[in-house]
Parts: sequence; C-alpha cells; structure tokens
Amino acid sequence: MGAKLKNLILNSKNVILIFFIAFAGYLINLPTDYSKTMSTRTYRRLLTSYDVTAATFLPYELITKGNLFFSIETLEGMRRTEGPTVHSVMKVGDRYFSAYPILSGVMAVPIYLIPVILHKIPDLHYVENLTRILSLARISASFYTAISVSVFYLILTEIDKLKKFRTTKWIYLFVFFYAFGTNAYAVASRSLWQHTSSLLFVSIIILFLLKSIKNERYIKWLGLLAGLLYLARPLNIVFIFILTIYVFIKHRKQFPSYLLFSLPCVVLLLAYNQSVFGKLLTSEYVVKGDTKFSTPILKGLSGNLFSPARSFIFITPPLAVSFYSMVRVMITKKKTPLDIILTVLSITFIIMFVLYSKWWCWYGADRFGYGLFTEWLPIVSVFTYLAFKPSGRIIKIVFLILVLWSLYAQFNAVWFRKSRCSGDSHNWTFYCLKPLMFTDQEY
Repeated sequence: MGAKLKNLILNSKNVILIFFIAFAGYLINLPTDYSKTMSTRTYRRLLTSYDVTAATFLPYELITKGNLFFSIETLEGMRRTEGPTVHSVMKVGDRYFSAYPILSGVMAVPIYLIPVILHKIPDLHYVENLTRILSLARISASFYTAISVSVFYLILTEIDKLKKFRTTKWIYLFVFFYAFGTNAYAVASRSLWQHTSSLLFVSIIILFLLKSIKNERYIKWLGLLAGLLYLARPLNIVFIFILTIYVFIKHRKQFPSYLLFSLPCVVLLLAYNQSVFGKLLTSEYVVKGDTKFSTPILKGLSGNLFSPARSFIFITPPLAVSFYSMVRVMITKKKTPLDIILTVLSITFIIMFVLYSKWWCWYGADRFGYGLFTEWLPIVSVFTYLAFKPSGRIIKIVFLILVLWSLYAQFNAVWFRKSRCSGDSHNWTFYCLKPLMFTDQEY
C-alpha cells in the first residue's frame, strides 16, 4: 500500500510538472508575437488561420452578451482582423453563427472570463483589445494542449505497466518529443482549432480504454467523452462508431451506462442544431455544403504519405514507424486485451487517413504539416513508442537524431512560419521546411 501511494504521489508530481513545462514552452514566444502584432498592426502572428476566427471571438461574445451567435459589434471586430469577409462565420436567417463546431470556443470561456469581467477588453475597436483577444485564444489553446501532453504521459505509463516495460527516463524524452516535435506544438497549441479540443478528448479516451482493461468503471465515461469528441469535430464520428462497437462487444454490461453518459452531448447537439439550423440532424459542414471527398485517392494518399510539406516522414520522421506497428498489431493472431484496443486504434487511424486523403483539401489548406491529423497524434505516437521502446541502443540513437529534426521542423514552423504552410503550391517542395532564422519576417 505504501509503495502504491508513493508511486501515485510521484506520478501526480510528474503530471503537474509536465503540464507546466509544456504550457510555458507553448507560451514562450507569446510576448514577441504580441509586441510584433502591436507594432505592425497585422494579426497573422496570433491569428494563425482564418478558420479559427469564430472560435477566437466566441468566448468574448458569450461572456459579454450571452450569445452563441455574433453581434454586429463583435463581427466588426472580427472583420478588423481579417477583412470585409470573415471566413469562419456564416449567416443563418438574420444572425451570424460560427461556420465550424463551437466546442473549442466554449471551452476557452474560463480563460477569457476574468480579463473580460475586469474590463481589460472593453471593446473591439482598437488594435490593443483585438490583440488581447487573440492572446487569450493562444493561452487557451496552449492550456488544453498542455493538458493533452500530461494525459499522453499517463498513457505511456499505463502502456509500460501493461507491456511490463521498465519505466526509465526514456519516457520523458518521448513526452518532450510529443509536446514539441509534433503538430501538437505547431497546430494544436497555437489557436483554437477543432483539433485542439479533439486532441484532448482522443487522449483521454485512449487513457480510459487502457485503464478499463483492469477496471470497467472507466467504460461509462467513454460515452461522455465520445459525445464531446463529436461536438468538437463531426468527422470524429468514425472513431466514435468503432469505439461503440468495441464497447458493445467487449463490455456488454457497461453498454447501457456508456449510452446514458453520452446522452447529455446528444441532447445539446440536437438542441443547437434545431435552434440554429432548424434541423435536428445536420452540421455546420452540411449547412454550408462543405462535404466533398473529391480528391483522387492515389493523389491524396501519396501526398499524405510522401509529400515533403505534409507527411510524417519529412515533418516528424519517427511517427512514420507507426504504420509498421499498426500492421504488426492487426496481424497478431492471439490478441491480449491491450492488442484488441490497439487494433481498434489502428483501424480508426487507417480509416481517417484514407478519408482525409479523399477530402477535397487533403493538404489542410494553410495548416502547417499534417495539420488534419493533429488530433490523431496520440494514436500514432503510441504506436511509435511501442516500436522504439524495446529497441536497442543503435535504434534509439537513430530515433534521437530524428527527434532533433522534428524539433527543428516544429520550432521553425512556430517561430518563423507562424504555424502555416500556405496553399498547395509547396506540397511537393521543401519550401515549408526552409530555415527562416536569418530572414526578415513579413509581420
């Protein structure tokens, strides 16, 4: 009992320490971005994509006016950061709503609350106030991504127990790589993307799946997390569907509780859809007609597998090993409970990989790197860990070299490319990996 308590205390300290290191690391360049924005009067350092404008301003609207739609005053503030047309807003009737799921914005409300209540952002007419809004969005995204990193550490400790791996300092190196050598850094921590909230919920779902091997009480909570995951991003329904089948087959007694715990999210979703769009079963993507999976499959797959600007192999090379690990798990005949869960994760990622390769904008527009796969980082990172953890010294040295490259790619993206790799013209060049340390920055 004493040893268990000691391990629990040590683990709690590690989780808290990892959170603060990740959170501080994500925010270390915020003062620079803030001052540059104030001096240049250009907002793209903090507003990394026009896709996130609605989520960035929604917390302000909720706190000041209690609206889930945007008032004319807030919409004018959004236009000052983008221009006459706000990309992430759509008009429904005589009101303006977010053109994307709102959960990431709603989750940011606690971070915005105190500054707004204290009138630190009295209006949206001036550059200083708009810059503060964008800074709060950065803080919110960094906060939730740092939590995701802490949860990922717990995932690895759980895997060590289940695989009977000896837990060493290797785990801390891998968590550091996950936090700063993947798109958790360049995408999720930078702005209030749908990826940011999805990353958190995917991480917690994986942790609870692993813990449910020895304790079924975690299964019911998967229902709530699955509901939140759909609210964060509709295409996550693929994971939810596969997860639901798994729970039904392997945890039949817990299945009613699983469904019951998902009910609040279902009710909220249906109520929002009905009140805003006049239909129970719809989504923002359906309403605006953005549902095309029109990319030729070979073009999308080759791009996501081998593009210098979009693939794991060039942006974060260690993650490319995850494909090998997934295949190994799926062809294993005698599967342990852990192997079954890993198979569920493998099938999920492979289906998502194909779906995003078919998406009309398979390269993710102006997101840096493999932006569309950001929320699936916990899955590919787990499989990468399983490949490298039991390997010998030489393989680990190779891994370390590849980690250093990954850290460079993400650092260069965050500090100098403002987390963007615009358009499709550079998908097959190394332009987006080009070092910009010694060049003048546009803004």
